[in-house]
Amino acid sequence: MGWLIDPDERFIAAYPAERQPLAFEEIEAVLPVPEFCQGLQLTVGDIFGWLKVIP
Repeated sequence: MGWLIDPDERFIAAYPAERQPLAFEEIEAVLPVPEFCQGLQLTVGDIFGWLKVIP
């Protein structure tokens, strides 16, 4: 499982093992997480709320 985070476009691509990439843009969208942390629930809004982009 990997994520590609594009702060300029506010876009996250998730790359689950052995599957096609998934695209997430909606603030409320819940991101997939690895099996070992299934109790964790993160949204696109959570991730971008933590990031600070300096122009």
